[in-house]
Amino acid sequence: MLKFANGDNLYFTSDIHGLHKNICYGTSIWDDKENNCRKFDNPNQMTDHIIDNINKEVKPDDHLFDLGDLLFHYKDVDSYRRFLNRFTCNNIYLLYGNHAHRENLAEACYDLPKIKFIGDYLEIQVGGKLICMSHYPFTYWNDAHRESWNLFGHIHGKYVSEKKQLDVGIDSAFMVYGEYRPFSYNEIKTIMNTKQTIKHHG
Repeated sequence: MLKFANGDNLYFTSDIHGLHKNICYGTSIWDDKENNCRKFDNPNQMTDHIIDNINKEVKPDDHLFDLGDLLFHYKDVDSYRRFLNRFTCNNIYLLYGNHAHRENLAEACYDLPKIKFIGDYLEIQVGGKLICMSHYPFTYWNDAHRESWNLFGHIHGKYVSEKKQLDVGIDSAFMVYGEYRPFSYNEIKTIMNTKQTIKHHG
């Protein structure tokens, strides 16, 4: 398990959906564009904006946890590698998500020193605080009754829990802060202080 003394240089995000045409207002063919799309003219503009915001927040020596759906249905190794190299952070931890081409993403990460982890699930400790991460939200998670956290994506800001869990996706950040950017550990800590601890399951 990865352990950090504090969370001052930890950042979390999910569901960037890089170059996804339908989540972008200017190119979407979805029926309800107004409520389901990001207000950009085209996917390149949207993707550039999100990556720029992440690079402004997250410094090269910080740690960035991406909880899935980095790119939307891009299947070749080189596309993943080029996309990952646009991030200036040198410590990136990836979860697959439901839109990843798993084999090609794994191959793209294989020889990239900045990728420190890739998988479906990750636990870390920050000053003794257990954080359980997955692309999907959990009903119950490891040590939930001891105030551990569950961080997830996938929901695009459409699910808000009273338990100590949080959608850290780009769209959730926009709903909270008015900008497509990552959550810092300290911002998440402030939010979690308003939430309830789950009672022991047994």
